[in-house]
Amino acid sequence: MTAGSVKPELQQLAGPGVPGMEKDLPLYHVDVDNENLHRLLADPVNFFEQLGVGPEQGIAPQGVMNVVHSAEKTDPAAKKKIKWCAYAVGSTTVVHQH
Repeated sequence: MTAGSVKPELQQLAGPGVPGMEKDLPLYHVDVDNENLHRLLADPVNFFEQLGVGPEQGIAPQGVMNVVHSAEKTDPAAKKKIKWCAYAVGSTTVVHQH
């Protein structure tokens, strides 16, 4: 993350350490703003590594990640703040608008 930006809060929803979901694939959720969305889309592997998850936690195990994103256009300088959320599992991240 760049200086002055807010680090998004990552939540683990499934996988090792999640009661009742220990045997499932690791699944993570993060809310992102426009600025962080552009970072996530530009380099999703690095984005999640900056949040503390990577191949060791089951995210992007081969060092690559596919991103499925809604068709909404985004502008990092937009005055209206749009909330996005991303779900990461294995080598895939799904991003949608709240």
